Amino acid sequence: MSARPDISGEADEGQDSFTAALFDSSQPPPSTIARYSDGRLPLKRFSVYRNNVMVSLTEYLSRTFPAVEALVGEEFFKGMAGVFIRQSPPVSPVLMEYGAEFPQFIAGFEPAQTVPYLADVALVEDAQRAAYHAADAAPVSPDALARIADADPALVFIDLHPSLGVIASDWPVLSILQTSQGGRTGQLPDHGEDVLAVRPSLETNLHKLPAGMAAFVLALKGGGSLESAMTVALERSAAFDLAAALAQLVTTGAIIGIRIS
Repeated sequence: MSARPDISGEADEGQDSFTAALFDSSQPPPSTIARYSDGRLPLKRFSVYRNNVMVSLTEYLSRTFPAVEALVGEEFFKGMAGVFIRQSPPVSPVLMEYGAEFPQFIAGFEPAQTVPYLADVALVEDAQRAAYHAADAAPVSPDALARIADADPALVFIDLHPSLGVIASDWPVLSILQTSQGGRTGQLPDHGEDVLAVRPSLETNLHKLPAGMAAFVLALKGGGSLESAMTVALERSAAFDLAAALAQLVTTGAIIGIRIS
């Protein structure tokens, strides 16, 4: 049997040129696409397709980051999203994975610097996106904490829900998000807010965290023991309350397992 020619390199090169032309309107359609019968490139058709892709991705970002759009307005958001899409086009065919880099982009997007908390609001909304698509897991029951009442905290390890995300911010991001969506009125707090995002069942929930708890949760998420996480939290805030933190994690469905090694 004769060997088949290796065309993978040619295919990758064709895909790269197609993607480059798709997200750069200054480039013509790649020479590899089908032409008209007279040999002409389908410039108008490719332009329509390019526009449809940009519109679809912009609408997706709008649905994923509605608070960001509400804060800056539709026109500004579309312009900002357009720059982001061209700089960071999707690398996966799974659309729900797209947009994770948007908050970081906003943080460095010069025209958005007049809204200094915008990137942190985007982080909260991206945590909602990630939580919504995360794996399911069953939270522990409230009486699970009784197992570790007398255990050495250095030997206790807590498994957190796969949907869990933590955003620590110098801005009152949760209050800003709720205000932008019409869920809050009145004066905003003059201090930062740390936020926990988790989806214990069907709906993603956002919870404000007390002082030191964001550091505590992140330490647990990183694989630290209960003792080491508590140490990190107390270094961040002397007001950290371990019992209250564990109770909040259980009641919000953020804990799926407790191990004593």
